[in-house]
Amino acid sequence: MVANAEPAQRPAMEAKLLEALTRPGVTDVGRLFVCRMLSLIGSARCVPVLAPLLANPATADAARYALDGIPEPAVDEAYRGALATLSGSAKIGLIGSMALRGDRQASPALLAIQQNPAESAEVRAAAARALGRINAST
Repeated sequence: MVANAEPAQRPAMEAKLLEALTRPGVTDVGRLFVCRMLSLIGSARCVPVLAPLLANPATADAARYALDGIPEPAVDEAYRGALATLSGSAKIGLIGSMALRGDRQASPALLAIQQNPAESAEVRAAAARALGRINAST
């Protein structure tokens, strides 16, 4: 239904999906499903609901899945804001999303991560790759 929605139907569907995402007791599987559907029709209205999910390693990937395709500066701001809250694979995924989106404003934070010996080698390497991709896109 979501995949075949007409453009005029999408805002109402998006509102229902966002409401479902904020229901108490939504399971991780349910949250992932909603985020997958939002990746198909999501708009800037998703950002305030999905941004808090970025800070939790258990929900960060699902939130990024929904947010990556939304061409809004608010998504980049949310990614930059969540960067300091994550570690490990969740942080690597977030860095990858920043690179995918070509967020030049993230470059100083990524450079700091790349140079920070307290970060894991994998996270530093992800930051270096992201910087390379962002710098190559100019």
